[in-house]
Amino acid sequence: MHLEGGSLETLKQMLHHLPGFTLIPELAYKAEQDQSNTRRFNQPEPSREISLVTHKNFTKELILDELRKSILAHIPSHFKKNERFFRVQWR
Repeated sequence: MHLEGGSLETLKQMLHHLPGFTLIPELAYKAEQDQSNTRRFNQPEPSREISLVTHKNFTKELILDELRKSILAHIPSHFKKNERFFRVQWR
């Protein structure tokens, strides 16, 4: 059987009622609802790096700086592997 869901919540609800598995981002995990149906990856757990990429003539550096700060301020602390930040000149 192959089922598809249109949202993370739909996928999670399907798994509460049907056998199977799926991958969900940790930000979508709610311990009180999902704990019985969830297993973590073994170490090392997969991770994701976020990059902000703009054209070399992009002039709104302040917007990027504030966006970076906002992202770091609103993600759980255990998501932060590091807070490195560097600009790369390309072309």
